[in-house]
Amino acid sequence: MIKIFAVDIKNGKVVKAYAGTRLNYKPLKIKNKDFSDANLVIKKAISVGIKNIYIADLDSIENRKNNWYLIRKIVETNQKINFFFDSGFNRVSKLRDFNFFFKKNKEIKNITVVIGTEGISSLNLLNQLNIQFKSIISFDFLKKKECFVFSNQFSCDKFILMFIKQVGGRGINWPFLNIISKFISPKKCFVAGGIKYDGDIKKLKKLGYSGVIISSLIHKELI
Repeated sequence: MIKIFAVDIKNGKVVKAYAGTRLNYKPLKIKNKDFSDANLVIKKAISVGIKNIYIADLDSIENRKNNWYLIRKIVETNQKINFFFDSGFNRVSKLRDFNFFFKKNKEIKNITVVIGTEGISSLNLLNQLNIQFKSIISFDFLKKKECFVFSNQFSCDKFILMFIKQVGGRGINWPFLNIISKFISPKKCFVAGGIKYDGDIKKLKKLGYSGVIISSLIHKELI
């Protein structure tokens, strides 16, 4: 099972995510130590063996500014790490702009774009984005977008099941996860949101899930 470290960036700082209420996200502190510097957090994570990192650009997801300069530098500096990047790609032009900006200096191969459903209301648009660009679809279970996950029209090899309301270790929604497994094979899915204990990871592994996206459990290893 793959463990992917989740890093949320807002206003250029790493923030602590909780239950999807982004207005309340604060710069990350672990045992009263400042861990809001993205380069520091990622360097620490790599030092404890992390090889896969998911970055959410919260400013871009909420259609404000973006943190692309910072994130490009991080990805370029850590070529041996696999990055998954969610920047709220809710239209083709935004994804094209990102690809142009990110790869205009050199070819960068260690990043996979995440297409999240949070800002997408059309299944056709979701498919269009997925087909045109190398990406992974994140089913963001928020604002009643659950219906997308029950479509069989996707050509993706991997999906993220993102339980936004459970973020911050609020517990896995096991009943809904069981329903989803009847439509998408667990071996195609990474689970994110609500993972509180190592036992949760072991249970998900036993159920056949490919990986987990976690933050709080890894924060404990960074001190």
